[in-house]
Amino acid sequence: MEKKPRLGSDPLEWIRDIRKEKEGVYLCCRVIHMKSLFLLFLSFVFACSAFAQSTLALQEKCSKAAKEAFNEAGYRPTSTAETLGSCFWSYECHYNRKLDKCFILVNGTCAKKSESSHICHLADVFEGKYYANYQCQYSEKGVLEGRFCSLGDTEFNMVNGFEFNKETKKWDIISEAYINSLKNPFRDAVREKFDKWVKPYMEE
Repeated sequence: MEKKPRLGSDPLEWIRDIRKEKEGVYLCCRVIHMKSLFLLFLSFVFACSAFAQSTLALQEKCSKAAKEAFNEAGYRPTSTAETLGSCFWSYECHYNRKLDKCFILVNGTCAKKSESSHICHLADVFEGKYYANYQCQYSEKGVLEGRFCSLGDTEFNMVNGFEFNKETKKWDIISEAYINSLKNPFRDAVREKFDKWVKPYMEE
């Protein structure tokens, strides 16, 4: 309750008292406000630290599971198969925070006599679900003999230059990406499409 001046008292003294009280209240509120901000800052720091530790733990879990999945699938850094020849395999994994999933991206290059093939696929480590596949084969003269690419369930599916037509249920749509790759033999537009589609899964 605000003080009232007493009869006969000095008005200036009364004003000074009121100012002191208001300044005291202001300082008190300012201190409380600063303490609140400091506590809020500490909460933010602790939350960020906990989130970082949680993400790191999940990434480590993903890395361990991806290594086991890679080995259990029969992949080795170097291997020999009757159909593919000598192959070199590698993989990379990533825990996607946005999707809360662990992905593995497997890459393989194989050579049999003068023929070669390139294989790449993206899969969910724990669910065992394939999200994207890419494979191409070159003849001994370096001519592209076959190519297969699938992205998601219906995003983009192509076999040897033809995309799957969901209306006719046939492979009768000429792929624009395939046509572009034919125009420039040193650029694989289909593989570029694959890499672009896969990128968010391995970065987010």
